[in-house]
Amino acid sequence: MMKTKLLIGAICISVIGAVFFLQHLQIAKLEKANSILIGQNGQLDLSLKIQDTTIMQMGSNLDSVIKNTTRLAMQINQAEAERQSINNELNSFRGRLNDAAIKKPEIIESRSNIAFDDVLQQFAEATGSTSKAGTD
Repeated sequence: MMKTKLLIGAICISVIGAVFFLQHLQIAKLEKANSILIGQNGQLDLSLKIQDTTIMQMGSNLDSVIKNTTRLAMQINQAEAERQSINNELNSFRGRLNDAAIKKPEIIESRSNIAFDDVLQQFAEATGSTSKAGTD
């Protein structure tokens, strides 16, 4: 009976030892996985810091882009107002010129002929031509 008790005791100790050994192996595996996760967590923290810095820079750049866009929009509006003013002035001049051409066509004709002769003269000088064809 003693042998049976010793055998049962040895079996119990062996089973308990095997359980502790398996737990030790499982703990070692978990410690290794934990070590890997700690390393990955460090990499993720670094990536997060880089992303935070990038986002802050993008926010700063966005503020600059918004300011520049606003400034450009104001300049476009000013240029458009100036263009409109010049266009109105040109239309007014065209109207006065048209009125003058109707009332006194000889003045417009003589000035047009003089200007055309000047253009022909400048063209002749630019091309080296000495021909006076077409002039009266």
